[in-house]
Amino acid sequence: MRGTSLIAGCLLLVACGSQPDTAAEVATQYAQLKATLDPDTVGQSIRTLETFKRGHAHDRIVAQIDQDIGKLQEQARDRFHLARELIRGNDSARAEKILHDLSTGLPDTEAGRMAKEFMAFELPMIKANRLKNDRRFSEAEKTLKDLPTARLNPAQADQLERVRDAMHEANIASLENGCRQLVVALQAFHAQDGQYPAVLSLTNLPNLDPTFESQIKESISSIEGYRATRDTFSFVAVGKDGTSRQRVSERGLE
Repeated sequence: MRGTSLIAGCLLLVACGSQPDTAAEVATQYAQLKATLDPDTVGQSIRTLETFKRGHAHDRIVAQIDQDIGKLQEQARDRFHLARELIRGNDSARAEKILHDLSTGLPDTEAGRMAKEFMAFELPMIKANRLKNDRRFSEAEKTLKDLPTARLNPAQADQLERVRDAMHEANIASLENGCRQLVVALQAFHAQDGQYPAVLSLTNLPNLDPTFESQIKESISSIEGYRATRDTFSFVAVGKDGTSRQRVSERGLE
């Protein structure tokens, strides 16, 4: 038994000794390669090191490469949590870069699976809510339409419907507010000129304060069917979602 162990030890020693020392230029190349690695793309970095390793499989530097790859693998979960923090901090571009790298570069790891699941549902939901808050309703709805609804679990499907309901209510509220501001502007025009303007569009708003004009344009996508007499007017305002409509006259919202 002791003789067998001795032989195994000798073979291991011979095997280790068979690896040539790493040439100085190879060590320099590796150091330069490591300096170019992006900390936000650990998956890509691992693939880059693995490619270098295959090209120097018989050099002793392989041990260092394996150690560096191991460190990167340990960082993957922390990268996922960093991406979540970046989303909360509204740095979506960097967060998505990290998440995409994890989901494609390390798909069989826990971090890669979490990143893929997050990008499939939670990230679009966060984007849609932020677009809704910015009154960019058509963009928010498009974000939700891209969700793979067939694969949603019941809780996710319910959450999606709640967000859509909230978006619709927010769009209607925004549309109605823009219409009220426009009625006030038209009434002010009538008080000054003794009549309502002959034409009305978002590019031809009557004597509006720039702040009110900006708010109206953020709430209304178009004005349709405007008609006016000396003392009356009517039109239909279309919401930012492209489908909501509100009829308006000199009496207010109808």
